[in-house]
Amino acid sequence: MVAYAALIAVVIGLFALLCSRLYVEIQFCLQDQSNDMTITMRVWGIKVYSRHHSVDLNGYPAKEGNESAKKEKSGLDESLKLTQRMVRKLENAVAAVRRFASKVTFVDFAWHSRIGCADAAVTGMTAGSLWALKGNALGVLDRFFQWKTEPELSVEPLWQKQRFETTIACMFSFRIGHAMLAARRIFKSLKGGNGDAGTATGTSDSRVDEHRA
Repeated sequence: MVAYAALIAVVIGLFALLCSRLYVEIQFCLQDQSNDMTITMRVWGIKVYSRHHSVDLNGYPAKEGNESAKKEKSGLDESLKLTQRMVRKLENAVAAVRRFASKVTFVDFAWHSRIGCADAAVTGMTAGSLWALKGNALGVLDRFFQWKTEPELSVEPLWQKQRFETTIACMFSFRIGHAMLAARRIFKSLKGGNGDAGTATGTSDSRVDEHRA
């Protein structure tokens, strides 16, 4: 009797966990040649994950000499080949990603920037371009995700300074069950290969349609 009660409690707890929403909070700050990012995850108001990452963009050593140039070119070729293979594999996972994205809800989103190019005319043009970039990016996000609040965007021109900094603070949530189902679909799509099977199936279907016509 006790074992049955424990089993029922485990099933109920697992069901409650799958139906629970995971809240992800991201804070990103880019200032001059360094950036900081903090990711925090919460379930039922309890922090289950938190990590801070900081990168100094000036800390990377410069490559010198012909040997470094050859290695860089070889690495670039390998990267391009790897990217092409990954694109072919990711084509089958796009549908699963879009389906999961429609289940994600942005609870809060703020993107503030300050930019200055010393010259006032250049500063004004750059600030306008940055506004356009933010508008386009927000339009793309709006197509795939749900929104609970109105996003906050701002661009502050710095007329007498040469400086650039931007901060993004956002929080979004999704059900754990939806994330697990999406992960399963994506893994299945990636494991299926480079999409040749899907192409063959589509060709076969088109031939059947032509025969019926």
